Amino acid sequence: MNSDWSLEDWLLHAGERAHHKRSNGEPLSPLETFTWEYWTFDMHAVNGGVSQYFCNYDLQHWTALRSSAPLEIVPSFGQVIDRIDNVISGAADPYEAVIESPDIDDWYYHHRLSVIRELHEAAKIVAPER
Repeated sequence: MNSDWSLEDWLLHAGERAHHKRSNGEPLSPLETFTWEYWTFDMHAVNGGVSQYFCNYDLQHWTALRSSAPLEIVPSFGQVIDRIDNVISGAADPYEAVIESPDIDDWYYHHRLSVIRELHEAAKIVAPER
C-alpha cells in the first residue's frame, strides 16, 4: 500500500477533530460530517480491511457515509461507492459479500489516497488549516 504520511496525518487529525466535536454535541458542517464518516470507514478498512467496516457497522452506516459524500468535491469517493455497492448489492450479509471479494482491499488501498487528497483540498478551501 502506497502512502503519503502528510495526508495520513491530516486525515487522522481531521477525523479526530470531527469526532470530538460530534461527541460534544456540536453540529458538524456537511464537509465535517463526511470527514467523520469517511475517517471511520478508512480506519476500519486500513486496520482490518473493508470487511471490518461491515463487520462493525450495518448498511445504515454505509448509507449515511454514502449520502454524506460531497461527490462534486471528492469525486474519487464515487468510485469507492460504486465498487463497494457492486460487491454488496443484493447480498444478505454485506460483510460476507466483502469477505468473498478478495481484491476489494487492494483496490481500496490503491484509490484511498485520491479520496484523502481531494478531501484535504476541499477542507483547505472551507477552513484553512490550523
